[in-house]
Amino acid sequence: MNQERERRLFSWLYVCMYMAFSFGLTQFTPFLSKIGYDEMERGILLSSYALITIFLQMFIGFFADKYQTIKQFIVVLMIIYLLTTCLFYLTESKLFFLHLLLLAISGGLINTCTGLSDTWILKSSPYLRNNFPFIKAFGSIGWACGSILLSFLIAKAGYTGLSFGIFILSMFSLILIFFLKDVGKSAQHSAKVTLSDFKEIIFNRDYRLLVFILFLLYSVIIANNITVVDKMLQLGASDLQIGYKWSIQSLLEIPAYLFGATFLRKYSNFTLLMICAVALTTQFIGFSLTENVWVIILLSGLQFLTTPIIMIASKQLIFHMTTERMQSTSQLFALSIFTGLSSLLVPIVAGSLIKYLNVNLTLLLLALLPVIAFVCVIFLKKRVIIHT
Repeated sequence: MNQERERRLFSWLYVCMYMAFSFGLTQFTPFLSKIGYDEMERGILLSSYALITIFLQMFIGFFADKYQTIKQFIVVLMIIYLLTTCLFYLTESKLFFLHLLLLAISGGLINTCTGLSDTWILKSSPYLRNNFPFIKAFGSIGWACGSILLSFLIAKAGYTGLSFGIFILSMFSLILIFFLKDVGKSAQHSAKVTLSDFKEIIFNRDYRLLVFILFLLYSVIIANNITVVDKMLQLGASDLQIGYKWSIQSLLEIPAYLFGATFLRKYSNFTLLMICAVALTTQFIGFSLTENVWVIILLSGLQFLTTPIIMIASKQLIFHMTTERMQSTSQLFALSIFTGLSSLLVPIVAGSLIKYLNVNLTLLLLALLPVIAFVCVIFLKKRVIIHT
């Protein structure tokens, strides 16, 4: 397949897929609040999908390397996402255990599909790998468009309209996946991937420290998606204002991804992670101090220095820290920890802190995590320099 055509197909896939995921993820907290769940119940429900994320990313990554296919896994996972998410939003009665199950599967599949599709690009060819930040920008475009469109869709057709939108976007994604080439087998894959290969990743000290740093940084990003929205709801924010927050974050990610290759040429991956840590600390101190919804929306604009940097720098660092034959495993195992474990712990811990302290103090405490990550990045950078 022509590589330029393949890049265009991946770009369109990211638009459709991320729109479908934005329809699901961005409305979890407002939907649960609307049907009567309190902060602690929402925290438990939102943490549930982390368990599925951890399980799926660990095992799907390993089996993707073992059987050398990513395309087939994504097709199956997208179909399950479509069914569970639509059923979740169509169940508007307060049924805790049903919502727990459906949200766990839906949220877990979002994280797994995004991580798996990123790995698909990184493993496909050097050309696509070099264009990864550019393709990722189209995911942000899809997320931004989805967040804006969703506010109007819910206003006009409620959560039934949201479910119909997820169905249409998921079907478009599946059609695009059909025309894309699966990952190819290299000479390194003549021997089957085994659990001993997995142990090599786990015992890599630099890899473990990197995952810990990413966990600290991503925990704060999870809090931005949940705890900050809780504060906005306490301040009386409308669905449209929450939609503005999501769309501004996504829109400002686009230039960060588009110029990601330039950033990598100018700054090291370690410097980018340190910039991310400073931006997150600044952002959360601001969130804790303000009592104005529009200031929160404005501060959300610092997103261009947070999520895109983590996603670009982490994947490049992991790619160079592990062997080619274990790329799916190493990438998705890292994601299972820093996205999955943070998604499990942050909603419960933050929800409990809000209930027993207050939301402003909770946000201030969360601002300390990037400070710890900053120090760890300096230490990891020295270790890598010494070893090279």
